[in-house]
Amino acid sequence: MHAPSRPVPSTFRGGTLLVALALVTLAGCATGDDPTPSKPATEASATPAAAAPGGTAEAPSTDVPAAPDAPALPTSCAAISLVEGTQVTGDDLGQCLEDFERAARTGSSLVRLTPDDPGVETQWLHADDGTYALLTGRDGGDRVVVTPDGGASEDEGRWVRADAGGSFDEQLASSHVEALRPQVQPDFQAALVRLSDTWLVEGREEVTVLDGTKRSLWRIASTKPVELVAGMPADVSLYTDVPGATEVMVSTGGGNTSERLYGAWGAPVDATAVEKAVAQALR
Repeated sequence: MHAPSRPVPSTFRGGTLLVALALVTLAGCATGDDPTPSKPATEASATPAAAAPGGTAEAPSTDVPAAPDAPALPTSCAAISLVEGTQVTGDDLGQCLEDFERAARTGSSLVRLTPDDPGVETQWLHADDGTYALLTGRDGGDRVVVTPDGGASEDEGRWVRADAGGSFDEQLASSHVEALRPQVQPDFQAALVRLSDTWLVEGREEVTVLDGTKRSLWRIASTKPVELVAGMPADVSLYTDVPGATEVMVSTGGGNTSERLYGAWGAPVDATAVEKAVAQALR
């Protein structure tokens, strides 16, 4: 995949912004020292001022290949053997996942807190100068733009630039951007996997993937419960056809099952559409 000449973010089509923030919290990636400011009751139903920063936003085949067309497997992934009974260290598996995502440069994911949750979807680009992402609610909810050094959040069609030292709305936008930023970084999967010392290849299993079809994939399970959230241990498994190209991550604990479906590894990004959204958000 050729390096892009300009920034390209990603899309979040799977739930509301509140669900998106909950997902980040579930994965243990939101920081605790930058709480989201609470809007005063007098402002809760106020109509955004016309002079506020930003502007008004404008309004698969069933034959799935056995492996993604791109990118080629990094050395760290080629060293992992998908044979039933094989054990892989968390460090080795994590390095493979991070190397693969950096090599792919683009990808997408759909995260569900529960099996019947419509979820939130993200597409991203790891460009030479950092990661860009555009996150949008599947139900037409508000969007968030993440750039290497900033971002913006949409509030009922009005874009607000993120600024931790700005107005209340700008601080709120900043809290949204910074809460979501960790999960679009290339080391996000790796950080979760490294929470367990050892992973075991447990054979193949049929699971539903991002495009809605079912595929037989290798299940790689943590040999011990993983605390994605402190004090909440969960059984975690990855499903993949080749090392690195994760297709599904499932977490089961406390009577609940959440999942993160991945796809479009290395797929082209619609730069025109994405750049238009970024321009709207950051103008």
